[in-house]
Amino acid sequence: VFFSVMSGAFSLGHAMPYISVVSTAIGAASTLFAIIDRVPDIDPYSNAGVKPEKVRGEIELRDVTFSYPARSGVQ
Repeated sequence: VFFSVMSGAFSLGHAMPYISVVSTAIGAASTLFAIIDRVPDIDPYSNAGVKPEKVRGEIELRDVTFSYPARSGVQ
């Protein structure tokens, strides 16, 4: 009985460092599943809405700038 208790305690002691990793993985998985299960506001399979008759496919951008909100002074 003594050796069984010692073997179990030894195995449990070696498993303890990995419990925090498993809890981190569970938290990440719950976030990932929430993103997968999210229902978008726009239905991509809907046929409703205005559809243009002809599309040329040329886009021109003028005077466009970009900066991150955290670094608004850096473009």
